[in-house]
Amino acid sequence: MNSHSSNNLFNIITGQVNNKKLVLKVHKHNSPEIHKFVFVEFFIDREFLGNNIFHKEVITINLIDLSPPSFHEFSFSAHYLPVSPFVEKEKISLTNGHVFIPHQDCRGYKIGTWVMNEIVTWASQWPNADIEKIVLGYGDATIENKVRRNKFYEGFGIKFNYFENDKLSGYSLPMKSSDLTNNKSWDKNFSGNIKVIDVIDFIKETTKELRSANKKVAVIKDLRNYPYNYKIQKKSFFSIIKSFFRNEN
Repeated sequence: MNSHSSNNLFNIITGQVNNKKLVLKVHKHNSPEIHKFVFVEFFIDREFLGNNIFHKEVITINLIDLSPPSFHEFSFSAHYLPVSPFVEKEKISLTNGHVFIPHQDCRGYKIGTWVMNEIVTWASQWPNADIEKIVLGYGDATIENKVRRNKFYEGFGIKFNYFENDKLSGYSLPMKSSDLTNNKSWDKNFSGNIKVIDVIDFIKETTKELRSANKKVAVIKDLRNYPYNYKIQKKSFFSIIKSFFRNEN
């Protein structure tokens, strides 16, 4: 556990509680075709004040789009504050501002829904904590995004007081962590489009596919170099074809 001191009234001790790595297989909607792979890394950090007073827990989810050449990176975080000399009631900020994917090619594929579902699962550790207010502004209420934005938050049981009939802006109503609901609409096992795999399994799958691809290249080279200047030996030719489709499987 690493620690450092601050100039505050108490020394702040930080320590990493958990760190895990996953890969999202993001499929095109209603299709077995994979749209992209996204690498995910979780960091959960705790801060303590002097005298072992639990001060804060922060979850950070970093994502890297593995699609070349861009390799876009983006991250989300949330925090939990327990009762302390500075906080009267335990509270959770789900978004630390908002949930927004900055890269167009990653939007509309339930990646944000998956992230928010992980944060809601994390928040369920403290069922009596108050959820801090989420404010919806005009800036992200475009015709294309407004309905998707509102549906996104409401899908986790978050209710809003909207200022207008067309729900352009508003703020979330008071609620406890226990009022939140999980949203599995992203899950490939429930008609969604994302499958979550362990990073080690992803490396194994990728290595296997690479070896298979190398074998296919070798077979194609054999076919291209096959001597056509004399009578084709059917047995030899068909053995090459069989080898290709064997590698295909």
